[in-house]
Amino acid sequence: ASCASSPANTSLPEGKVSFRFRAMDGSPVSLAAQRGKPEAVLMVVTWNDPALLEVARFSQMQERFGERLTTFVVVLDEDPRMAEIFRDTYDPPFEVLRVDDMARYSGAQGPIGPIGILPTSVLLDADGRVAVRSDGVWPEGALFEALSKLAPSDEGK
Repeated sequence: ASCASSPANTSLPEGKVSFRFRAMDGSPVSLAAQRGKPEAVLMVVTWNDPALLEVARFSQMQERFGERLTTFVVVLDEDPRMAEIFRDTYDPPFEVLRVDDMARYSGAQGPIGPIGILPTSVLLDADGRVAVRSDGVWPEGALFEALSKLAPSDEGK
């Protein structure tokens, strides 16, 4: 696993990662049910301009990669209503999820370790292991390059 941009003291988790979120209706969502193709998980707060830039970039990538990729945006605002407002305002082409306890989710014991910079994103391989983590905005072209390695095109086969 590698980091696109993360603090030197952030180690990536080994093995499969267990993410549990809430859908807008409050029902539990586990990313384990999505296994079989790469997943992109973008964690944001709704008031952060760089996070909005990343939502637009991840939306473009989801449209470009189509069925080869599953993308989720996770709203980490303390007020869970912000996730619904965010979804209704920006209408991303992927599911918007929320967490019940932001402090527990984003702390050292969270599924991908501490989250100190938002947006933070992880790309998971088809088996649910973290392939790449990025703290902050992805460098230009790096997100497409990383996704191309995880979800290559079948063209030319």
